[in-house]
Amino acid sequence: MNGAAAPLPAPGPGPGTQHSEPGKVLRFGGGGPGAPGAPGPGADAAARLGIWLFIAPLAMFFLSIVSAYLVRSGIAGGFGSFPLPRIVWFNTAVLLTSGAAAETARRTSRGARRWLAAALLLGLVFLAGQLAAWRQLMTQGIGVGTTPFGSYFYLMTGAHALHLLGGLIALTAAAAWPAAGPAADRRGRVVPGAVIYWHFMNAVWIGLLFLLAYWR
Repeated sequence: MNGAAAPLPAPGPGPGTQHSEPGKVLRFGGGGPGAPGAPGPGADAAARLGIWLFIAPLAMFFLSIVSAYLVRSGIAGGFGSFPLPRIVWFNTAVLLTSGAAAETARRTSRGARRWLAAALLLGLVFLAGQLAAWRQLMTQGIGVGTTPFGSYFYLMTGAHALHLLGGLIALTAAAAWPAAGPAADRRGRVVPGAVIYWHFMNAVWIGLLFLLAYWR
């Protein structure tokens, strides 16, 4: 037996030490469902709740306008209704097509930007058509205060157009949102939120159009 000391064993892994294979770098907070820092179902649910909480007061706003319209139209005499410009029906078809394009973008991962761009373009066409409808009425001598029905027509369509601009901004943000990088994980919440708001504005328009066309 010689006097040389036996080599000490290498220290083993302590509590909480991560094992890694040679040549691999450990990354924390990355990339799969359930990983630290990755968005989970709770974040998606919170995003959906947020957009509905945003929509709720807008729905109350439009309901208040509708209530005032119903009360005023029920008062006998002097409402002064008139046929809607034909372009309003064309505008409606354009807006519904825009909603279909937005829904396609929400449901697909391939070509979503193109569908969002199509929805955005059709929304702009709708607004241009509404401006044409207002101009047509004004050339016929029907202004904002000419008749009570005319006042409500401009109020309803104007309020809808103003809030539709917010939807166009949301669609623009969704279409331009980066698909890679630090903010990419939020794209899955930005796009559905923008589309939900766009569907809400479609539904509001259908309700307003029904009142203006058939409830006088």
